[in-house]
Formats: sequence, C-alpha cells, structure tokens
Amino acid sequence: MTSQDDKNNLIKVTNLVEKARTDMANKPIFNQDIKSAEAILAELSKNPQYTQPVEELTSKIVALKKEVNGI
Repeated sequence: MTSQDDKNNLIKVTNLVEKARTDMANKPIFNQDIKSAEAILAELSKNPQYTQPVEELTSKIVALKKEVNGI
C-alpha cells in the first residue's frame, strides 16, 4: 500500500465511524460500519507512522460500541 492509499484509508475509516455514529439506532448497519472500519484499522496499524490516528479512531469505536450496547 502506498502512503496515499493509507491516507485515503484513514479518511475512509473516519467516514465509517461518523456513519456508524448516525446509524446507532440501526444495529446491523452500525455493526457493518464498525466491522469495516476495524478491518481497515488492522491494516493501518502495521505502519508505525499511523499509530496515533489508529489509536484515536479505535478509541472512538470502543466508545460507540459501549454506547450502543449500553455499557
């Protein structure tokens, strides 16, 4: 993957997280958005250059999951 691909994937994950936030009432769509975002983050986490944004986005995902699941 190129650096530009990685940057595009960060944008894609950010968009998926925002979409998941708006889809919180629709659990199947929410779960699909989160699953897609997590898969991309798993790939991005292999590049140390993206450690901070990956951690930030992962934290947002964890918070959304807790909110949806009432934890």
